[in-house]
Amino acid sequence: MNKLLTITALAIAALILTTPLSTVAATSGYNYSVSPFAIRLGPDTRLPDGIPLCRSASLGSIVCYTPSFIKKAYEFPSTATLDGTGQTIVIVDAFGSPTASSDLALFDATFGIPPPPSFTIFCGNSRTPFDPATCPHVNINANSFHDEFSWTLETSLDVQYAHAMAPGANIVLDVASTSSGNAINDAEAAAIAAFPGAIFSQSFGIPEIFLKANNAQIKQAQANYAKGIAAGDTFLPPPATLARVRADLLPTLSTPVQTQLISP
Repeated sequence: MNKLLTITALAIAALILTTPLSTVAATSGYNYSVSPFAIRLGPDTRLPDGIPLCRSASLGSIVCYTPSFIKKAYEFPSTATLDGTGQTIVIVDAFGSPTASSDLALFDATFGIPPPPSFTIFCGNSRTPFDPATCPHVNINANSFHDEFSWTLETSLDVQYAHAMAPGANIVLDVASTSSGNAINDAEAAAIAAFPGAIFSQSFGIPEIFLKANNAQIKQAQANYAKGIAAGDTFLPPPATLARVRADLLPTLSTPVQTQLISP
């Protein structure tokens, strides 16, 4: 009997393709973190006794969660007409992924999802943000401190499942040049100005115990949220378990999850 391996719900269904990039300098201040888990899977999916299984060449059959399974488990959307049509989802991530577009196309083909009305890569720290060539180019294996490789996984995962849950919505990937609070705040501020009325998805966080009284970046983020809300934006945090990155042994609040201007 094949060993069943339970992995973070959305991550193992993502189909990830990555290639190396060149190096970019980091700014000062604290750095947000992500902690995705991913395993390359084939398209063969089985549902014995209601348990979703995907086939892996190295691990055999493992528990995974496809878009249809997630929708059924969470009863989302509540009606068939709620597919995100007319909405724009802005996904804020550091570093981005060089294969985000091709990953999304492969994901859609695998699960039978039509492409989004539009997919825009927005380089939030660039003077010409709508030019994808101005997004950061980093070597995902050169700087473990910023964990660029995990960010590429997180980026493709976020794009794919935002689209899977709202296939009628426009998708914008807002790429910050680094994972520093300054870079992410600046990139998000640029996207707030460019996409009023959008829904902002933030899959990053940092335990507040690590902030060390860095109130300037917290105030900058709070100002962004207040400005966005005034423009009709909605801001969504990551799951609390993700935001407590590497802090499971310490009872601590996390940001941006604990930011009062963010929707629960």
